[in-house]
Amino acid sequence: MGSVCTFIDCLKPLVYPDLFSCKYCGFKFCAKHRQPENHSCGRPSYVKYVRKTWLRKHGQNISSGQYLVVCDACGYVSSEPQLIDLAGRELEAHLSNNDRCSTKTAFLEEVLPPDVFKILASQRENIVHDNRSFWVCAHCRPPQKFKTRDEYIAHHFVHN
Repeated sequence: MGSVCTFIDCLKPLVYPDLFSCKYCGFKFCAKHRQPENHSCGRPSYVKYVRKTWLRKHGQNISSGQYLVVCDACGYVSSEPQLIDLAGRELEAHLSNNDRCSTKTAFLEEVLPPDVFKILASQRENIVHDNRSFWVCAHCRPPQKFKTRDEYIAHHFVHN
């Protein structure tokens, strides 16, 4: 048997061209349920927190990417990368518990594997922006903070 629409009330058999994958949750849907709002997809609600420079430049993996919460106002960085829905909830909890932090200073950043970062390193002026008060290495446990852009970039070349 082939695949079926994963919307619980539909289960229509999926045959090309009536076969769509949601870019947020990764499940397959028919044309009627392909839009996130038509299959009650919860993940798009947290996409608004993704740091937009990364979203535009590198194409986020919303469905299975790992995200850290990074707050430029207070320096908070979550301890472990998580799926976007869990990281989004952590970010919202952080915002509700800290008055000086806002959606303009707190973001979700996808953790790229070190080999991906090395491939992109030749374009490092596009990856690491100057307009930040500090930089965080999400590959380190616990995450390390750097005061200058050059320290941050140099540090990434130690990861394999």
